[in-house]
Amino acid sequence: MARVLVTGGSGFVGRALIEVLLGQGHRVWCVSRSRPIVDSPSESLGWIQSDLGNGRAYADAIARVDCIFHLASLLTARRRSEYISVNVEGTRALFDTCHRAGQHIRRFVYMSSIAAMGPTDNGSLLTESTSCRPRTQYGASKLAAEHIVRENASEFPAVILRPSFIYGPRDSRGAVFLRDLFGTRPSASRLTIRDMSFCHVSDVVRACLCALECENPDGRVYLVAEPKSYGWHDVDEILERSLSELSVSCEPSEAELARHLLDRVRAMSESAEEIEGEHWGCDTRRAARELEFEACRFLDEAASEVIESYLRNGLLNAPDNVGVGTEV
Repeated sequence: MARVLVTGGSGFVGRALIEVLLGQGHRVWCVSRSRPIVDSPSESLGWIQSDLGNGRAYADAIARVDCIFHLASLLTARRRSEYISVNVEGTRALFDTCHRAGQHIRRFVYMSSIAAMGPTDNGSLLTESTSCRPRTQYGASKLAAEHIVRENASEFPAVILRPSFIYGPRDSRGAVFLRDLFGTRPSASRLTIRDMSFCHVSDVVRACLCALECENPDGRVYLVAEPKSYGWHDVDEILERSLSELSVSCEPSEAELARHLLDRVRAMSESAEEIEGEHWGCDTRRAARELEFEACRFLDEAASEVIESYLRNGLLNAPDNVGVGTEV
C-alpha cells in the first residue's frame, strides 16, 4: 500500500485517479482549491482545501507520503499572470514544501500536456524529441512547470506525462468541445486542427500508475495517447455511428436530442473541406517501450458511452451554441 498525495483531485482526471487509488487500497491525501468532491467518503482519503502556494496547509501530508501526482493546473485564464501563478509558481511551491518536509519522495509524477509542445505543421506525429513551440499561454506555462520538475528530479525522481486530448464520462470540457463542433458555424477547432490524438481518462489514470514503476525517473517525458490520430472525417464517422445508436437506445428526450445532433453531424460532414492546419497526432512508442503503457480504450468504441453520459447529464442541451473550443 502506497501513501500518495494528489494535487488537483477535484478535477476530471484527479477524481478518476483518486477512485482507482482508493480502490487499490492506497492511503491518499488530496490538495485542492475546491471543497471535497467524492462520490463516497473514505477513511483512506484526506482532503486539504488549499492552493499550492500555501505550503503550510499541506506540509504535514507531504511528510507522510512517498508518491506525488501533481495534477493541479489552471486550464483557462484571462491573463498570462494567472497561468504563471498557478501552473508555474504552484509547481515551484510544491517542491519548496517537499524540500522543507525533508521527506524522501519515491516518485513525483507531473501531469503536463501536449499543449507544452504545440502542433506540427508538416503532418508528422509529435514525439518526445519534437521541439517545443507552445501556441498558447497555457501551453507555455505547462512547459515552464516541466523545467521546474526536471530541475528537482535528481532529488525527487520524476516522470512527466504529456497526454493528448483527454475525454470520458463526467468531463465538462469534452462536452463543450462537442457543443463547439455541433454549432451552426464552423468551430475554431475545425478551422485550425487537421488531426489529433485522443486519450480516454481511464488510460490516463493507467499511465499515471505505470509512471510509478518507471525505471528512468529522471524527468523524462512520455506522450500519452491512443496509438493513432484522427482526422475530422474519422471523428464525423464516429459521431454519426454513436448518435445513430443513441437515437434509438436512449430515453425519449435524450434520443430526440441525439437525433438533432445526428442531423448536425451529417450537415457538417457534407460541408467539410480539407484544411492545411495543425497536426496534434502523437507517437506513443516510447511510453509503450519504457512505461509499458498502451491505451486500452479507443475513441471509436468509447464514444457512445461518453456521449450518452453527456446527454444523461444535460451537457449537450444547447447544441446550436458555438462553444469556446478546446485547449490541448
